[in-house]
Parts: sequence; C-alpha cells; structure tokens
Amino acid sequence: MPEARSMQPVHVATSQRQGRATATRPPLPPLPPPVSLLQRLPAAMWEGASPWLFAALYYPALQVLPLYLFARGPRSETIYRRMAATAAALALGGWLPTAQRLAARVVDGKAPASLAPSLGLRVPGLAAAAALPLLLTMLLFAGPLLALALSRPRSAGSGVGARFSGQSSSLWAQRVTHLPFAVCLRNWVAAPLLEEFLFRACLLSYLLAAGASPARCIALSPALFAACHLHHLHDLIRFQGVPPAAALQQVASQFVYTWVFGSLASFYFIRSRHLVAAVLPHAFCNLVGPPALPQRHRRAVAVAMVAGAAAFFCLLRPLTEPHLFANLHGWVD
Repeated sequence: MPEARSMQPVHVATSQRQGRATATRPPLPPLPPPVSLLQRLPAAMWEGASPWLFAALYYPALQVLPLYLFARGPRSETIYRRMAATAAALALGGWLPTAQRLAARVVDGKAPASLAPSLGLRVPGLAAAAALPLLLTMLLFAGPLLALALSRPRSAGSGVGARFSGQSSSLWAQRVTHLPFAVCLRNWVAAPLLEEFLFRACLLSYLLAAGASPARCIALSPALFAACHLHHLHDLIRFQGVPPAAALQQVASQFVYTWVFGSLASFYFIRSRHLVAAVLPHAFCNLVGPPALPQRHRRAVAVAMVAGAAAFFCLLRPLTEPHLFANLHGWVD
C-alpha cells in the first residue's frame, strides 16, 4: 500500500504534463480539397494578364503546337499521330484554366459551378441539344444539300466509301468515295470533337467564368478558332505544291468561313450549354463544305439557299431557348 500511494503522484504528474503538452500543441491544418489545389497554381499563369490575352496565347498554342512538335511532316502522312498528339494535349491542359477560374469564383455566396456542366458535359437536355442545332444548320445549308443531291460524281473512286457508292450518282457519295478512311475520321469525328472541346467547352467556359459577356464571346472568340487554321498555308505551299497566291486566297477564305461558323457554334454552346450542340453541326459542315453555287442547277440551289437561310433566321431564337436544353439557370449554376 505505501508503494502504491507513492507511485500515484508520479502517474498523476506525468498525465498532467502530457495534458499540458497536448493542449499547447497546435492542431495540424486540414488537407485542402482537391479543387483548391488549382487555386495554389502560380497566379501569373492564369490571372497575370487579361483573360483575353491569356486565351489568345494559350488555346491556339494548345491546338497547333502538338501538330508540329510531336508529328512533323505533311498532314496527309501523319494524320493519326497528329490526332493523338492534339487529343493528349487537350486532355492534359485544355480544362485547367476553366477549373481554376471556377474554383476561384463564388457568386452570391454560393459554391463554384461544377466543371463538367460548365464544359457542356451533362445529360439533361442532351437529346434536344443533339437535334435542334443540327436541324438549324441543315436549314442554313439547304442549298449545298440540294447541290449534293443533284450533282453527279466523275468517278466511283476507291476510297472508304467505294463499297457504298455502287451506281450512286450523288455528290455525297463522291465526296466520301474520294476520301481515305483516315481523312474521313479526322474531318467528321476527330476535328469536330477536339476543336469544339477546346474552343467551345474550354475556351468559352474560361472566358465566361472570367466575367466576359456572352455576346463578346460569340463575336470575338471565334477569331482564335479561325487563326488556328492559318498554319494550313505552310502545308499547302510546302507539301502540296500550291502556289503562294492561291494558297493565301484559300486560307483567307477558310479563315472567314471558320470565323462565321465559330460564332454560330459559340451561340449554340452558350444557349444550350451542351458540347454536342456544337460538335454535330461542325461534323455536318465538314461533310457538306462551304456554301457555293454549282455549275449545274444554279437557280434551284440559289432558291434553296435563300429559303433555307430565311427559315434558319426565323427559327434560330425559338429553337435555341435555354429551357429546351434544361439550361434553366443561365451560365452560372
């Protein structure tokens, strides 16, 4: 018993010392949530300059540089490598500026908007987003569609569409017939998906999250999209042997056409907040080509152009109302 009483004060004193040590030790800070790590990235990388200046430097470089850094040579010989390099660059870096902007933005005390819906990757309203913008684009291209149906190919060819052409006399079959499979894959699948993901889902969502107005995004952001096609001048002259004057004229026409289409695709994306609303019209336009009057049936094609354009402008607003795509809260959730 005496030994037990003599040990008790030692035990109590030790416990008191441990308690005081525990009480004075500061608690460890909690680990930050994953999204807040984006806020710790160097501010100069995202916010050191105007959002428009950053967008003008970052997004075109992300599109064009992989084509020449990882897949040099003529585009016709390196299609698969170019598609893979661009897809990897967009998957790694296309969405990062948008994620940082969304993480740093709090509106009316609410939590930041989710990344996937801001990029147009959501399910509500998906069917309408896939159908209505494509229908409007087909109305706008009623003339070229009629030209495709009325024109006849020169030869059946031997490309990917040869087995489908048979005795077909439509220019549609001719366009498919004369294109290798790799070119079809690039024009109708890879290019619409990758370009719209970068310049509509990533670029527009970044600018809107940075406070840019939708009207300015629709009018100006397609300039960056069109500028990314200027590098075709190098390929036309060096690898395809096109005279410089003709190549410059071709690239200039493509620049204007791409800017106009980019504005329409931006309008579709902002009104619907769906990526598919821009991807499918892009693939359709790549298939049909720019509007032009053919040598034959010029009057019928011209009438179809005028009628289709009139129907397009009459239906553009009603068929792109945000509520049709379950876009009920505007741009910010």
